[in-house]
Amino acid sequence: MEPAEAERKIAVAARQLLSGEIDLLTFAYAFNRSLSGLCEDEPLSGDLLELFFALESWEVSVGAERVEAAERVTLVAQRLAATTPPWTRHA
Repeated sequence: MEPAEAERKIAVAARQLLSGEIDLLTFAYAFNRSLSGLCEDEPLSGDLLELFFALESWEVSVGAERVEAAERVTLVAQRLAATTPPWTRHA
């Protein structure tokens, strides 16, 4: 998968997470499936790197820490969904 396609898939999944169409676990799977494509040309940076760490934190936490990690994932997903080019928003 090309990096641009991987990023588009993450943005689509972010919108689905925010709309309630998918849950956080499904979103994490979507991110993990796209990870190698995202890193094909260069290392993760910016919101994608922050999302990686937030998802890692969510996966290993319990209780209140897990809730806080889920909130961080949601905040990054909001930014990713908002910065997606308009022609990809209906994918």
